[in-house]
Amino acid sequence: MCGIAGIFSFDKASTEYSKYLEKSISALIKNKNEKPNLFIEDNIAFAYLKNTQHAENQNNIVISDDKNYLLLLEGDIFYTENLKNLINNTDKIKLKTDSEILLFLLIEHGESIIEKLNGNFVFAFFNKITNTLIVSRDYIGFKNLFFYKDDEKFIFSTELKSILQFDITKEINSAALFSYLQLNYILPNVSIIKNINKLGYGSFLKINKQGFEIKNYYKIIPSFNPENYDNFEIASSKLRQLLSDAIEDNLAKHPDASCFLSGGIDSSLITALASKFKKNLNTFSIGYKDVDFFDETQFAELVAQKYNTNHTSFKITNQELLDNIDSAFDNFDEPFADSSALALNILSKHVSQHSSVVLSGDGADEMFAGYNKHSAHFQASYPGTKEKIAAGLNPIWKIVPKSRSSKMSNLARQLDRFATGYGLNPNDRYWFWATIGTEEYAKNILKLPIDYSQFSAKKHKYINQDICLKDINNVLLTDMNLVLQGDMLIKVSTMSAGNRLKIFAPFLDKNIIDYSFSLPSHFKINSTSRKRILKNAFNDLLPDEIFSRPKHGFEVPLLMWFKKDLKHLIEDKILSEDFIKEQGIFNYKEISSLKQKLNSPNPHDSPAKIWAIIVFQKWWTKHM
Repeated sequence: MCGIAGIFSFDKASTEYSKYLEKSISALIKNKNEKPNLFIEDNIAFAYLKNTQHAENQNNIVISDDKNYLLLLEGDIFYTENLKNLINNTDKIKLKTDSEILLFLLIEHGESIIEKLNGNFVFAFFNKITNTLIVSRDYIGFKNLFFYKDDEKFIFSTELKSILQFDITKEINSAALFSYLQLNYILPNVSIIKNINKLGYGSFLKINKQGFEIKNYYKIIPSFNPENYDNFEIASSKLRQLLSDAIEDNLAKHPDASCFLSGGIDSSLITALASKFKKNLNTFSIGYKDVDFFDETQFAELVAQKYNTNHTSFKITNQELLDNIDSAFDNFDEPFADSSALALNILSKHVSQHSSVVLSGDGADEMFAGYNKHSAHFQASYPGTKEKIAAGLNPIWKIVPKSRSSKMSNLARQLDRFATGYGLNPNDRYWFWATIGTEEYAKNILKLPIDYSQFSAKKHKYINQDICLKDINNVLLTDMNLVLQGDMLIKVSTMSAGNRLKIFAPFLDKNIIDYSFSLPSHFKINSTSRKRILKNAFNDLLPDEIFSRPKHGFEVPLLMWFKKDLKHLIEDKILSEDFIKEQGIFNYKEISSLKQKLNSPNPHDSPAKIWAIIVFQKWWTKHM
């Protein structure tokens, strides 16, 4: 949970890079109890942080008895008792930690064992006999892994800032910034810095003096099982069992785990099932003391009462947000402008004082069609529907003020976006509904030369002709590969790691992902309901109010804050004309227009766009 880094030198002894590696791992320190540790031998060097208060619970580095194999693990391997059965050549009873089990699995089975792993992890495995390094990321991307390679060395770390401590050229990746200005996050598998990349989910890389290769060991592939196609009840029952198994395994590994409880369907189901395995379960929610529209803690309390959990509801005030905004900026390893990360940062900070491990409901929306946009995609797949809806909505909602600051203005904003999207082809529609800013907006506001070919290639890796098919599973698959990877998991991992809190998402257990994409789309969504199979599988567990209430995102009241408590950020020098012109990245005229839009009667998405600029500027001034 503290972070790892390492270097593989092709021509020099790794000791020549030791001062950089020590700076690299020290950059990941979050509190005074964390101490850097280095392992250096010949041309390989590993670095990790060790918490001096909880040393007995950490995996750290393990070395085989013959000293020929090294393993550095960050994270958790699930279902380890099953994996132990695959080990033959040692006394399995002596293997206690995930690191020890994984080391012997890799020694006996080599890289083929990686596809059998389930969990949240990044690891580095070095074979001294063959002088080969394998670095792997978990199957769905809970943990980040950045890497850099030149002719002399290969560097890896769980955080970008760690690699930036080495003597390498720091240049903004204009294609990544171009995507960020549209999505409010960076496309998966690239970073904001040229020549530093992210390893994709379900992948490992293998490197030695002879070569370098990246292998994909896991990919989400819709593979419909005919047995699941018509039997909705049996499918519901199996899903219930799989989720129960995942939660039971998480709690067996971490008996003191708590639950995030937002009051939505997903976190409520996790809480309901977890309470069956753990008495006196602690649950936590967050709301906004000063803005009722953004506060849904009353729904969380309904579930907490039903399952008699030890529930704590934290109410954010504007002052608390201001007091914690710098810590959120410190946690951003790259520019990341999903503003709900601010609330998650505060929630993680509070919860970490009571618990070190939390279960969350992340992933269910992407797998089971939980977002409002999924209903819109569903409607758009039927001939004639989108034209009727667009024709009916456009004249009405064009004249209504749009923003995220109230229920009515947010509805107007959403309907306007839906109406516009219905007039586009399926690929462009998906991208439009996924973004905050258009490509035209990003072109106008950027002064940097943009590598359009790189951006287009990356974009079309996610947005392709498969979305044109009627099956909503293709939209969900794109969400898993794009939105989950670039936004949701980055937010959760960044804010939790910054507060030294472990978060597990049982819905994203590998067995559940595979099962979800073996189900037909009509099990997930129809013209009147989303998450059909979830509601059916668990209809006895939650109050009716939880299943029937409208979807509400984890929003923060940016518009109100920018006009009052965060007004100083709009007036900060990083958005001033002199600073912008000297920096040479943005077009000040466009930023000035955004400021004016923010204070107009119809602000629309200008708060989110300005927030993205502020986040980038804060990141740039700190790291560049």
